[in-house]
Formats: sequence, C-alpha cells, structure tokens
Amino acid sequence: MSKEKVPLKIVVPLIVVTWILSLISSLAIVYVMPNLIPVRSEQLGEGLITSDKIANKSVTTPKIDDAAYLHLMKGAVLHNVTYSTVAANTSSTSFVDMPDTSVSITLNRSSTLVIIWSGQAKIEGTGTRALYIRAMVDTAQANPATDTLILTQAEYGSHSYTFSSTKVGPGAHTVKMQWKVFESTTTGRVYERTLTVIALPT
Repeated sequence: MSKEKVPLKIVVPLIVVTWILSLISSLAIVYVMPNLIPVRSEQLGEGLITSDKIANKSVTTPKIDDAAYLHLMKGAVLHNVTYSTVAANTSSTSFVDMPDTSVSITLNRSSTLVIIWSGQAKIEGTGTRALYIRAMVDTAQANPATDTLILTQAEYGSHSYTFSSTKVGPGAHTVKMQWKVFESTTTGRVYERTLTVIALPT
C-alpha cells in the first residue's frame, strides 16, 4: 500500500502557522502572565533578583505600589526624638524656649511634621494659674497656631499634646517647644518630658 505525499503547498502554511502560534505563546508568557498572576515577594528566593539582573532605569516609580515605594525608600519616615529628666521652670508671661526640648531634622522632600510633646508638669503661685505651650518649626508656629493651655493644677501630672506643620520644605529644620505662664506671680514647672518629631511625605 503506497503512502500519499502531502503537497508542499499545504506543509509550508502549517509550518508558518505553528511558528506563529509558538511565538504568540512565548510573548503571552513574557508579557501577559505576570499581570494575571503577580509574583509576591515571599515567592522569590533570597538572591534571585540582583542589580546585575535588572536593566538600568527599568523599574520606575509609576510601576511600584505607593506602599511598597515607601518601604523601599531608605529613610522613608524620618524622625527625631529627645527627652530630659532635668527639672525646669518659668515665670515668663511671654513665650520662651523650654529647656532641653528641641530637635533638628533634615528633610529630603516636602513633608508634614507631626510633633508630639509629653511630660510631667505643674503650676504654682498666686493669681491665675495657667501654663501654656506651643511648638515651633524654625520661626513658624505649628498648628494649632494658638496658645495651648495644658494645665492649671498645682500638682505634677502627665500631659501630652500633638502639633503638626504641613508642607515643610527640604533642608535642615529645628523643632522646639516654648512655654509661658499667664501671670508672673505663678511658676510653671516641668520634669520628665519627651519631644518626638515624625516627618511624613506630603
């Protein structure tokens, strides 16, 4: 029984079609599958992705999720903290610097500063007993930009207040606390206290 030969005009199109389908499949695997089935970080072994395996400038900001971008950035959340256990007092009726309650912070981008002050404080004396504090960023008053009454009591108590300053530009800045009393016949006192400054990207 003789075998029939397949005409060449049929074989060539079959080869071409097979090659095209193979090419389409390869392109789909390379460009489509990563979008359909994203690869999570825990699925990647340590050392599998290195700088010599990634083309320069191939990974750009729009291709990275915001949360992941912040995680990858070195020093993404800048901060500085100071504290003191040395007692201090004031009888000034105008704002003066609170001793040992100042920090420096250098920003590499426009940021919102979150300023948290906490401490043990009291006010003594005769007359209207009222102690006020405010936070300063360089020469500008942080929000709320009003005199903040923290206490009127004559015994030490724990107090805390959070201030903020928006759109603080890049560069070095000084953040400090200031305080005053309502009447000079009174004396405001602080003991243990902490100042925390956190910079968040604007």
